[in-house]
Amino acid sequence: MSENKISEFAESIKGESFRFASESELSEMSSFDVSEIMGNYYSGKMSAKDVIEKNNLKIANSKLTSQFPIIHSQVKCRWCDSAMYIVAPTKSNVINRGIRTVNDSTKLDYQCINCGHKQFTSKRHFLTGTCYCENCEQERKKELDKIKAKKFEEVQRQDRFRELLNELNSNLDKVALDEISLNERLQLAVVIQELGTTDSNRLLPIKTVAEKSGITFDIEIISHFFTRNVLIISPDSEISAFELIENNKNEYQAQSVNITLCSWLINVDGTIDDLKHPLDILRNVSMDEINRMWSEQALNELIRIAEHEIEDMQFVFKTEKMRDAILRWINVFTPSQIYALLWRAVRNANSNRTKNTWGNYSFPKNHTDYVIKLVDDIVNYKNAKNQSFDAYQYPNYLTMQTATNIFFEELVKQKNWFEMLITTIEIDEKVLSYINELSGHVEVFTDLHEYSFLIDNNIGYRIESEGVVVDDGVNEWLFTDIATLKRLAIQNGFTKLSDDTNKLDVCYSIKGAYETGFILGLIEKLKAASTQ
Repeated sequence: MSENKISEFAESIKGESFRFASESELSEMSSFDVSEIMGNYYSGKMSAKDVIEKNNLKIANSKLTSQFPIIHSQVKCRWCDSAMYIVAPTKSNVINRGIRTVNDSTKLDYQCINCGHKQFTSKRHFLTGTCYCENCEQERKKELDKIKAKKFEEVQRQDRFRELLNELNSNLDKVALDEISLNERLQLAVVIQELGTTDSNRLLPIKTVAEKSGITFDIEIISHFFTRNVLIISPDSEISAFELIENNKNEYQAQSVNITLCSWLINVDGTIDDLKHPLDILRNVSMDEINRMWSEQALNELIRIAEHEIEDMQFVFKTEKMRDAILRWINVFTPSQIYALLWRAVRNANSNRTKNTWGNYSFPKNHTDYVIKLVDDIVNYKNAKNQSFDAYQYPNYLTMQTATNIFFEELVKQKNWFEMLITTIEIDEKVLSYINELSGHVEVFTDLHEYSFLIDNNIGYRIESEGVVVDDGVNEWLFTDIATLKRLAIQNGFTKLSDDTNKLDVCYSIKGAYETGFILGLIEKLKAASTQ
């Protein structure tokens, strides 16, 4: 097979003209002699060593083909349409590349002696096969200019689009906090915590956060907030997030926005800390709303637990069926008891499956029904025997959702909610009333110059969990935000608004609440003053 390829190539160069592109020991020979040498070499009649010895050439065997002339072919130059030449290949290249003729353009490298253009086989020169002739250089320059022009156009387009978004956003009214339900406030707090950045008013794209650390909220809540103008599109969003209206590069279809790629701005009255801090979620809400939220958060966590337990045993889980069952059980049992019942029922189901004693429940659509039935059987049995119900702690194979943590551990201060019945959750209505009243009356100070005497005359300061404490030699002044002030009020049992918040029993003098930026500025000035 290899001999056939060599013979074919040797035949293909017969009758083709050639020329020497550089100095060669063969250049003084006649065309006939050179053709004979190349024919003998490529036909296999003579080895490189035989050719060198016969012609008294002073070169190494491996250098023979480098002395051969370039060979004329029928391949035309793309620029000047002249016939191109090939650099004579080695015999091993003819065999390994399967080269049959000098016109095999997919396997040979060609060059034009008229304009200097080089044509490389892609297989050999996929990294280095770049021609630097004048024509190719001009072509690359034109392509580069096109790319630069396109990028410039994209930048201009993005700038025009940002101007449009800024204009649209400036015409939107802020949404009042009182217009947002308790559930929406909780979900907004979750979104802010999970998508928030150091730029307090800007939220990262869902896709960015989901790929890095994951999210726990349903992305449909973003669509809901977008529709209500609670969240508005940030002008620094990537333009790829929008499907622009045809023939108008500055407008987009709201229904076509890819909400996972957009950055967001919060369009609600109040500072970002007010929205993010759980206590502010309780403004103007009733106990009925809080109890409904308690039930919903507990229900969501129990569904997640049930889904994991059932699917872990290779059963088919049906969410709605389990939701209805848990809603029955949650009024009688604590979440910890429901978890224990589910744990035992799933294992009973698996045992009965192994013994093939579960009848029609073996059909996948009935798996969840079977687990529910076994839970009810366990409940009936224990009630009949007057036995107590086991209670398991929240499973360590799951991580509580952000909304759950905010609601129970930070908002209603019930860290042991998993062991509590819904009917036992209570928050003093007077405390709720005080929070609302405090939110409306406590002044938030921002003027650092007003407290310049503290900076100039302080004899010491320290940073506590409540805030910055400054000693002026007479009193220790607490500088804290409104959210912390509310928490201190609740911890001290306040049920009505005092004329002087200094009556809070926290061992500090307090004049009011302060924005976060003010507190950070105060710390910096105190540090600077202490080093002088």
